[in-house]
Formats: sequence, structure tokens, C-alpha cells
Amino acid sequence: QWDEVTVNQYKRLQEIKPLSEDPSDTDKIDNNIRIIAALTSELEADIRSLEAKYVMVLIDKIKFTVEPAKASGKSKLKFKSIDKLTWDEYIRINQALEKPSYNFIPVLSAILEDKKIGVGELSIVDALDGFFLLQRKYKRLLQRSLLSTSLKLIYQVGKGLLSFKQIEHKQ
Repeated sequence: QWDEVTVNQYKRLQEIKPLSEDPSDTDKIDNNIRIIAALTSELEADIRSLEAKYVMVLIDKIKFTVEPAKASGKSKLKFKSIDKLTWDEYIRINQALEKPSYNFIPVLSAILEDKKIGVGELSIVDALDGFFLLQRKYKRLLQRSLLSTSLKLIYQVGKGLLSFKQIEHKQ
């Protein structure tokens, strides 16, 4: 099941080339061997040297990989509050929220409250849950923070405390 697959294992699975539209039985078996190797960290040659009955049991256990991993909707992860983020973390969160294809794993790693948690050892389901929580939590907070900063700048310019030249110079 996907909740038993770690992020590191999932990354290895992502490196496996997808099968062609109409794969041969040999291609399917080879692909299953690659998947087993990715999930177990065993060499493909070692898996091929097992008795067929054991390989068939392993192939049966990886049937779940036909369906994509999905979030469960219940994240156990806790993240830093927005006011404790570094500028780099803030930018990386924005990139992850803007581009679904962005690699969100380093972002999760950077903003996890508990640094003892190794993101690579999280289940892929927990990581996906964390990413969706990140989307919900930080998107609103980032928008509010940007609006607040903009309003403060407008106020300072309006009061004459800051000029547009100073703002341009700081950038």
C-alpha cells in the first residue's frame, strides 16, 4: 500500500520509465522487477535469481502501484509559523504553490517544525498530506502577509516617511 512507501522509495519509482501502450509480457515482468527493486533496494539481478514462486508473491504485493498515490486528507505534520520562515523558505513555498510539478519535498523538509523527521522516510501519503496542508495553510497566510506589507508601504509613502525612490533603491 502507498502508506508503506517512503518518499525515498517513491523517488526511485519515479525514475522507472513507463511501459509502452501495448507492452509484451516480458516488458511487464521486467517493469515489475524494477518496481520491486525500487521498493526493496535490492538489485534487479538478485530479484531475478529468486525462485519464480517468490517473485510472483512480490509482484502480487506491488499491484497497488498501478494506481497513483493519493493524499488521505489527514496530515500528522506540523509546520513553522509564517513569521518564523526565512526569505528562502518563503520563496520556495511560493514556487511549490505556483507550480504543481515543483519538487515539494525540499520545501516540506525546510519548514517542518520537527527537524528530527526525515522527509525521505515519511510515507508518500504523509508527504502528500503535508503538501496539501501546506497549500491550504500558507497560501492564505502568504496572501495576507503580502497585502499587509503592501498596505504598510502605502501608509509610509502617504505619511511622507518613505519615498518611492527609497523603495526603488532598496530593491
